[in-house]
Amino acid sequence: MITTAYFLWHLHKGTTTDLFQDRCHHSIVFDETAKPGEIDLSLDWQRTFVEEEKITKEFIEKQIDACCEAALKYFEVVAEGDLNYD
Repeated sequence: MITTAYFLWHLHKGTTTDLFQDRCHHSIVFDETAKPGEIDLSLDWQRTFVEEEKITKEFIEKQIDACCEAALKYFEVVAEGDLNYD
């Protein structure tokens, strides 16, 4: 039997002054037939911008660095089991 669960966490609550909102889609699969007692976890971290941005090379470079840093920080929190969504 295979059971799959999907959920979405908004990691950065948006306000009118925020430039972006981070979120992460989680997918958890329990396959009791092929992998009893194991789970597969997939994380799809995303950053969406509140307002349209002009795309330049400098903007992309800055955002790639910032997004990588933010995503890795979140993945480390997940790996450590230190999830607190209050």
